[in-house]
Amino acid sequence: SLCLSAIAVLLSSTAFAQQHRVFERGYAGNVSFSAGAILSIPNAQISTSHGYAFGNGLYMGAGLGIDLNPQFSPIFADVRYTFGKERVRPYVGLRSGFCPLVPLMYVFTPSVGIDFGRMTAFCSFTHYGAMAGELKINGYEAILRSFNMGISFWF
Repeated sequence: SLCLSAIAVLLSSTAFAQQHRVFERGYAGNVSFSAGAILSIPNAQISTSHGYAFGNGLYMGAGLGIDLNPQFSPIFADVRYTFGKERVRPYVGLRSGFCPLVPLMYVFTPSVGIDFGRMTAFCSFTHYGAMAGELKINGYEAILRSFNMGISFWF
């Protein structure tokens, strides 16, 4: 599975075992790759987020995702908190925003994961919804949710 592969890569990597960016005050950014499924259709997304790390594990930023299915490409606000300063540590995060190619579609993505140095393995749950009325894709009402697994690198 993707999650187990990502964890194996993290644990075998010593090159990225530096201090995590969220424990250094100032600019922090990341690039993420995630995969999952929407309506049983395989899906993948690459995203980047840039913002401010407060030095205590809290990060706030904004980003853009480019999705395999372009209508699900979001612009989002990104907040996360990393617990502790150990080499391997858990985090919780939330991305929330909208998909500009589908009028009035919002996206809400809570996540949990494990940081290892400047790399992260994560699992997330994405909910797509309508800001007003019903969400319609190709003329049909839709409830869209996606469970995703991925990896990211902080710089």
